[in-house]
Amino acid sequence: MDKIGESTRRSINETSQHRVSTSGGEGAISESESLNDTVITLKVKEAILNEPYLRSEKIRVETFEGKVHLSGFVSTLFALSKAIEISRGIKGVIDVKDEVRLMGQH
Repeated sequence: MDKIGESTRRSINETSQHRVSTSGGEGAISESESLNDTVITLKVKEAILNEPYLRSEKIRVETFEGKVHLSGFVSTLFALSKAIEISRGIKGVIDVKDEVRLMGQH
């Protein structure tokens, strides 16, 4: 078992335990939705880290109901475009919201 695979599995277990709502009220997410979002987030992060051009970029990834939210900073427009492209290519991603900024621009 490689380190990334073991780390990914551990993160899925830890994160899903924290995000599951058991109240059942309006707006509560089910355990399976939470787990799916966690898996999507981890797959996007892993794909970004596996892209040599993006390894040094500071991109945060969050997912809610299949919608990926990217934020943080990148050094080039190419890096931004590549992060969005990678995110859209992950199975289960419904939409990608981009709030990534270019370093040095406000």
